[in-house]
Amino acid sequence: MSVLSGEALTGRVIAVTGAGRGIGAGIVGAILAAGGKVALIDLDRRAAEAAAAALDPDGSRTLPLAGNVTEPATLEAAAEAATKRFGRLSGWVNNAGIVQMIPATDYSPEKWDREFQVNVAGVMNGAQAAYRAFAGKGGAIRRLTESLYPRCYDVVPVGAPNEWERAHPYLWRFWKEFPDAGKLVIFDRSWYGSVLVERVEGFCGERDWKRAYREINEMEGHLASTGVVIAKFWLQIDRDEQLRRFESRRDDPERSWKLTDEDWRNREKWGLYQEAVSEMIVRTSTAQAPWTVVATNSKKLARVKVLSTVVDAIEAALSGSTAPKPAPEPRKKKTDTEKRKKA
Repeated sequence: MSVLSGEALTGRVIAVTGAGRGIGAGIVGAILAAGGKVALIDLDRRAAEAAAAALDPDGSRTLPLAGNVTEPATLEAAAEAATKRFGRLSGWVNNAGIVQMIPATDYSPEKWDREFQVNVAGVMNGAQAAYRAFAGKGGAIRRLTESLYPRCYDVVPVGAPNEWERAHPYLWRFWKEFPDAGKLVIFDRSWYGSVLVERVEGFCGERDWKRAYREINEMEGHLASTGVVIAKFWLQIDRDEQLRRFESRRDDPERSWKLTDEDWRNREKWGLYQEAVSEMIVRTSTAQAPWTVVATNSKKLARVKVLSTVVDAIEAALSGSTAPKPAPEPRKKKTDTEKRKKA
């Protein structure tokens, strides 16, 4: 299992999902260029046929198929058709360019579900108050998704909770957004608002934001125990660079609308936010959901860091054990008798 590469594809027979468009068609081209053969699977058979005709005019190395890859019947039919046409099936490539090598004789829908459909929850937070950091969070998200098939991911923008969400426990509104099998969900801002903005701005009491650390760790532990890959990013810009970007946008008529009076006011609370961020990272960076701090003075390097970290996390999940990780055991309170014995 690996990210798409020429070495993984040379001379192989590969089934490509979402092959009729976007990155799927690009993957087909890469396989053909490496001397491989392709079963193109797309919901729209005409799109798969058009891609096959454009990339393989004589049709000797492509097999266009129609179907929904989330349905086991489609995968079974594709495996059978590819094996019948080409004599074997080496593996699968999904729309994110992740290669799963499975001998045709070892294929089963259960194996696909267990080993290939990794759930990924990406969390993007940026330095400075109210998350309006000009640290490059939006640009990093755009680079992460621009070549992905739209049906394979969602970006969830997180703002202040509405009246209905405030009537539920704080984390309720995030649970319903977590990814289905094989999907990527990116949270543009996240459930960490309770220990950052709400803490600094006084929107919640000290007791509430201190309790939130435990609740967040428990929630992320439950997600990880069911196989969700969690990638959390804190995009950190230094104060001088942030000021330069503020002034650049202020003086640009086409972008000045992005800069508000609130941004200038929040800049004055830099120290308070940095203190809150430091405590957040220390208390919520865990083995199953570690924080990645990304220096964003250089936007290009920051985007490369985000992309490589997500790829590494997915590869690690695909190559690791398929058994769910056990949920962390809750800490037991000591009884008065146990306390007296210890004393």
